[in-house]
Amino acid sequence: MIFQLLKGIGIDELLEKIILEAEMLELKANPNKSSSGSVIEARLDKGKGYISTLLVQSGTLNIGDYILVGQYSGKVRALYDERGHQIKSAGPSMPVSILGLDGAPQAGDKFNVFDDEKEAKSIAAKRTQLVREQSVRTQKHITLDEIGRRIAIGDFKELNIILKGDVDGSVEALSDSFQKLSSDEIVVNIIHKAVGAITESDILLASASDAIVIGFNVRPTGNARNIADKEEVDIRNYSIIYDAINDLKDAMEGLLSPELKEELTGSAEIRETFKISKVGDYCRLYGDERKD
Repeated sequence: MIFQLLKGIGIDELLEKIILEAEMLELKANPNKSSSGSVIEARLDKGKGYISTLLVQSGTLNIGDYILVGQYSGKVRALYDERGHQIKSAGPSMPVSILGLDGAPQAGDKFNVFDDEKEAKSIAAKRTQLVREQSVRTQKHITLDEIGRRIAIGDFKELNIILKGDVDGSVEALSDSFQKLSSDEIVVNIIHKAVGAITESDILLASASDAIVIGFNVRPTGNARNIADKEEVDIRNYSIIYDAINDLKDAMEGLLSPELKEELTGSAEIRETFKISKVGDYCRLYGDERKD
């Protein structure tokens, strides 16, 4: 069977197959419990703030619920269905976009609803601290074998990056592309990546880790820009993914040790040698070839 989403070909048949498969698997969910599910996408809207698209897998999600998603939390201020219409609640198997989180979670993160807002915020804060500690440990700890291997190759160099973007999908795509540029001579380290504007904490982290800050469709806050100027932190802003990747390639080529190559520009035949007192040896040459 052929499916063409843009032309709408085979969509009805596909939906029938999905419904039939669900009936055969006897998939069930309790709508009368605290909601839980997964993140599909997250982005930063300049007017509304952080918007997260979730798939409700159990329970019912309501406006006013206290929600924990990854290392972020908040109170659900608005719910929108797949057509962008505002709704009051969302049941099992329903995709929904929400407003109210204090950050943009990553696709695949699990969400849960809590009765107590303080408990949700406390868990989110602990998760944030754990992520930071793991990031620092990952960058600082390296085996002696790894160090020895890279020293044997030549000068060991690293390019540290802090990556911020407006959509989680773009951040992940850039992160993967940057890390694939790593070589035996230069290692690309993504020190921190997240959705949202470039903040003061991003600049301070960049200063401490000697990193550059790359923003994709996001700008630094006013105070962040001032701190960056003071700390001399390099901020690069992009709206096209390929421009960011190409600029990083150029930067890495600048970090690589130059390749030494001999190029013949001319040749000559020695016809005579003689000495001049108090000066040294001299020779008379006959040029027979020159490359312009």
